[in-house]
Amino acid sequence: MSKISWFIKENDVYSEKKEHHAGTFRKDEKIVINMQAWNNRWGVKDAEDIISPVLSFRFDSFEDNALLRLCKVIVNQSLELPVTVKDNSAVVVIGETIIGRSNDGDENSYENKNNFIDIRLEIDIRDKDLKENDLKKMYFELHPLS
Repeated sequence: MSKISWFIKENDVYSEKKEHHAGTFRKDEKIVINMQAWNNRWGVKDAEDIISPVLSFRFDSFEDNALLRLCKVIVNQSLELPVTVKDNSAVVVIGETIIGRSNDGDENSYENKNNFIDIRLEIDIRDKDLKENDLKKMYFELHPLS
């Protein structure tokens, strides 16, 4: 079984999080969330690889799901992947296997580079007519392509 851990970048440091407040909507800027999804970070024993991982995400509110079409996903600092919106969720096929090999958790180590992926989510709401400072809840899931 794989062991996914989520890390959110704040002030140039990644911290493990189960929940994260990314900020508030403002008309003059886009929301950017930098994340890492690790498989078996600091694991002592190997875990199952995640083959052809898929990132799924959605908003808590049905009406907020209209914002999914404004989302852009960039992985490993360079590759913008297509976001497919279906029903009330968005799906991004990552494609790269995330291995579950035991590791020391060092994100800068070459040996660990396949144990995680960097994910940058951008929501560009500039020039959109939205209620400012409105709380939006968003949920993420990483799973193998099935």
